[in-house]
Amino acid sequence: MMIRSAASLFVAVFLAQPAAAQQPASPAPPATIGSRFKNIQVLTDLKNAPAPQLFEMMQFMSGSLSVSCNYCHVSQNGPFESDDNTIKLKARDMIRLVRTINTTAFEGKQVVTCNTCHQGSPHPPAVPSPWHKSADAIAAYKADIASRKASSTAASPATVAPTAAEILARYRAAVRADRVTSIRVTGVNAIAMGGAALPFTAEAQFPERMRLMVDQGGPVETIISGTRGWRRTAQGTTDLIPGQVSSTRHTIELVMRPVKYDESVTDRKAAGTASIDGVPCYVVESRSDVATERLYFDVSTALLKMIRIDTPTPIGTRVEERRFSDYRPVNGVMIPYLLTSHYMEDQSEFRVATVEVNPAIDARTFERPATDPFIGEWKLNPSKSTVLDQMKVDHVAGNTYAFDLGAGLVETIVVDGTDQPGLAGTTLSVAVDGSKWKVVRKKDGHILLTAFWSVSDDGRTLTDDYTEFGATGAGTTEKLVYKRSDGTSGFAGTWQRPIDTLTSAYVLKVTPYETDGLSLAYLAVEVTKNVRLDGKDYPSAGRNAARGATASARRVSDRALEVTDKIDGKTTDTQQLTLSPDLKTLTITIHPVGRRDPNILTLER
Repeated sequence: MMIRSAASLFVAVFLAQPAAAQQPASPAPPATIGSRFKNIQVLTDLKNAPAPQLFEMMQFMSGSLSVSCNYCHVSQNGPFESDDNTIKLKARDMIRLVRTINTTAFEGKQVVTCNTCHQGSPHPPAVPSPWHKSADAIAAYKADIASRKASSTAASPATVAPTAAEILARYRAAVRADRVTSIRVTGVNAIAMGGAALPFTAEAQFPERMRLMVDQGGPVETIISGTRGWRRTAQGTTDLIPGQVSSTRHTIELVMRPVKYDESVTDRKAAGTASIDGVPCYVVESRSDVATERLYFDVSTALLKMIRIDTPTPIGTRVEERRFSDYRPVNGVMIPYLLTSHYMEDQSEFRVATVEVNPAIDARTFERPATDPFIGEWKLNPSKSTVLDQMKVDHVAGNTYAFDLGAGLVETIVVDGTDQPGLAGTTLSVAVDGSKWKVVRKKDGHILLTAFWSVSDDGRTLTDDYTEFGATGAGTTEKLVYKRSDGTSGFAGTWQRPIDTLTSAYVLKVTPYETDGLSLAYLAVEVTKNVRLDGKDYPSAGRNAARGATASARRVSDRALEVTDKIDGKTTDTQQLTLSPDLKTLTITIHPVGRRDPNILTLER
């Protein structure tokens, strides 16, 4: 009651704290390193570079030292801006050192990198090891030297190397995938740093539709259909942004598409031969502005053995390798049953168990699942709603009292008429005025409201002559009558009154928020909760949002959400949002802290 006006009571009932209602906006500019990441102290000259470039640089450093993210950062998943891990401070010094060497000794060219010294070790040895070679190793060393001398003087036989087009044609003929229109693959995906192997099922209708289902302690389904994509979990369905669609498509295609390279690239060139795991391979290369890709084909079988991608970064070249092995024929099509991806900081394996070539797949499999059932506009039905306004006053000692005036949080105030710190950046004063108490709340020195409390002779009723002052200074006065539900006499006790002024004008509008959340907009009071369904607190904003307020949300089931509101980290209430089986009615059950009886709001679509 004393936190807000009657007009904004709906805010307190819902405790609708987070960010203000969003207007449709133009597409945001691409994220940069400076806009997306915090506490950048060394690479400040790259603040306008694309944000993904920072990840590529971090991966290069990880590979140079053979460590993962948590070697320098506080954990594998951040917060990455934290400096609590002192090794991160040393890493900054190393970046400065490398850049200084390249600037002073090599005219700014990228000659020295992390890998120059570290070579896969966090602590590169400063002293070389003495000669420790067996007789066989020495003989092999001498033979290698002699072979190099002989090859440098001997005339090479004239051979005609195949062109890139010929190498790729031999590969497609060896795979025999020309008549493959659909495929279904099952197996497990194991990530070296990620713990247990995860079962997966992948399906595709070529060329545009594909689906990947992974069990991550619960089903996670990712669907790509043309240029669109979405991910479905127990928490609901979220759309993928274009970058996610592209990267997800690439990952799924590596598992399912029999021909593993991107056939749309036309400027590939033959680049000689190389040995991969002792197997002679033809090399086909393509270059772009961002990376160099090399494909390695087994000379004898013509099958693809490896893809290597070199991506230059401002501090070194990031390398990724994808290897294909254990080829087996399935209905005449050659399928690799082991796909291994080596990154700079990790590696993963797709181990195939079963493959079906050209299975019948229902096209509806690749359609977007139904929209989140909470999305829509909901109007309050006052006749089916039960809301109590409650305030609680506890006597602490002397003339000191603890006030809970409806927000579920306590303000301890000395009843002497002085302004004392209150909730949400306000001050609260309580003074004895004859047989009444005068209550005044201010913010930034301006009076928000005044109230004169009086208790009936039998101690059962508290009358509140309440005035709220708007931005212009004009006041609106009400007489509110509370009944005692706890306590015996005086102002100390628990006081309640039913709210009978709610109307259908109170509207809750639910829309998607980012890729995996919901926006709960309370239109009548211009307050919105923008939350992801991950149980994490998101800060509040908006005209009626309390200072220090946050909200979190999680999905309990397809038809149930749980929302928790806090102020300054302290929980003020927990709400259960439940949909009826026909999805036409939304019931919100609000449990304010310290209250026995919940508020129940019924809204209709």
